[in-house]
Amino acid sequence: MDLLRILFVLRLPARLTVLEVSVLLGFHVDAIRFLVKIGLLEAIGQTEDVELMFDAAYIDGLRRNPKWLPMGLASDLSVTFTSPRTANGRAC
Repeated sequence: MDLLRILFVLRLPARLTVLEVSVLLGFHVDAIRFLVKIGLLEAIGQTEDVELMFDAAYIDGLRRNPKWLPMGLASDLSVTFTSPRTANGRAC
């Protein structure tokens, strides 16, 4: 499925991939995996050798609820995934 098209479908597929969830929630793919790791997102079948899948109804509910992500965590995620800085503030 085209990634931008998923934003406009009337009915989501039953299972969503990490990439599709990242588009719907507006996060980077690595941030979605991090949210699963810290327990803020629940994936279906969380094993190491299988791709993470998500329930579409669960993700759609989170997408419609602006209060599901604790305040400050979104800014913490953006700091976590930026490039490393040197002591004087310049990028390496």
